[in-house]
Amino acid sequence: MSIAIVVMVTCQWITWYLTFLRSVILRCMHAIRNGEKRRKKQHRPRGAFYPIDAVWKAKVREVMARDGISQTELARRIDAVPGSIILMLKPEATQSRLVPAIHKVLGLTPPSTTSITEAA
Repeated sequence: MSIAIVVMVTCQWITWYLTFLRSVILRCMHAIRNGEKRRKKQHRPRGAFYPIDAVWKAKVREVMARDGISQTELARRIDAVPGSIILMLKPEATQSRLVPAIHKVLGLTPPSTTSITEAA
């Protein structure tokens, strides 16, 4: 390989890298100018799984409708992503770690202390 080719490839790489850095800096400046904050780290629920059935899901939906709480708002209140509430309320879901937090937020009686993992 000749020196001219090496220099040309190196110059192309440097140009690409500088363009990339410029785009990163511009995105950061835009975010600062618009007052955007960094996303907080995603909270992952810990603890035991609790059984959920159609009756429990209907009760949760009923209380949410009565209190005017959307799935997104419920997720925000329990520090979870909206997708976790959507998945939990689907017919296929049979267990969740979010049950105690949902009971607390919606003012329902706390679930039984026996979880699926303790019963097994």
